[in-house]
Amino acid sequence: MKSWQPLLPALVLSFIVLVITFLYLYDFNETVLLLPYHKNNSLAIRKLRTRATSDSQPTPTVITALASNHYSESLDMIGTVHYYLPNSDLLIYDLGLKYHQVKVLQKLRNTYVIPYNYSRYQQYSQARRYYRCYSWKIHVINEVLSFSSHSQQLFLWLDASIRIVKPVDPCIKKLKSFPLVAGEKHIPGHNMIAFAKDSTVKYLDIKRESMRGMVGFCSGILFFNRSSPIIQLLLRKWVDCAMHQQCICGDGPSPVGCVWEDKGGWIAYNGCHRFDQVTLNILVAKYFDQYKYSITSWDCSESFHIQRRPTMNWRRYIALKNDYR
Repeated sequence: MKSWQPLLPALVLSFIVLVITFLYLYDFNETVLLLPYHKNNSLAIRKLRTRATSDSQPTPTVITALASNHYSESLDMIGTVHYYLPNSDLLIYDLGLKYHQVKVLQKLRNTYVIPYNYSRYQQYSQARRYYRCYSWKIHVINEVLSFSSHSQQLFLWLDASIRIVKPVDPCIKKLKSFPLVAGEKHIPGHNMIAFAKDSTVKYLDIKRESMRGMVGFCSGILFFNRSSPIIQLLLRKWVDCAMHQQCICGDGPSPVGCVWEDKGGWIAYNGCHRFDQVTLNILVAKYFDQYKYSITSWDCSESFHIQRRPTMNWRRYIALKNDYR
């Protein structure tokens, strides 16, 4: 018997472990992202990087937050940002990205990966349930608007599932008069109040009946003008809600993956609590009901599309740092 044969089972086992580890850590979708730029053969990207933006047109800072399970889904969103907002900074809060995913994102143009500091918010140490309630989104938006340079006034939050499909210039021009835009066309025609738990309704001090017919908009597409008093009030109330479990999460178990279910004109809780979305809807309706059509905009909503799965339609427009051909 050869001297190495007793080691064969251990070598085979080590190889299997190595393969499994590689498959777990490596996202093969990254080859779609990286290979075209190593070859420098994308004409569309060369045109994108030479596109000029008027100095008179303010550029919003784009904000998002990602965990590893939404990384692939986010790549097309990033591609649309680089295509339609080539001069915008993109701030990506790291909610649990893998090491190699962070390294890829750090190579992208005008892109900054920021670790999300859970220790800053004590409720996470008290109950991990807060994470599933999307309170981190509200904290991230508040942090960016609070600590960014005062010269930067315009901000755009995009969920990983959002795609910019048309120029957003009309939205930017209107930001002085309306501080928040979300896609009404994506919301079924029924009362958003039905997606709020009773404890949330109680905490926000409203009556369900008063919210009948409440306009619904998604919280995955949000424009902010930091100087707007409307945004200052809404954000303050939204952050307060996010700091209290009975408001953002509601009492009882949190539904996971619940879907829209059309129950007509119901205003009673329908079993599908929408966390950050329904709380923002309630705050807009409570404080600015008569101005809601000034705060939201159908025209701006047409610039966005929701795609809740990984796609490869826009990844070719992703730009790397220091490559402006």
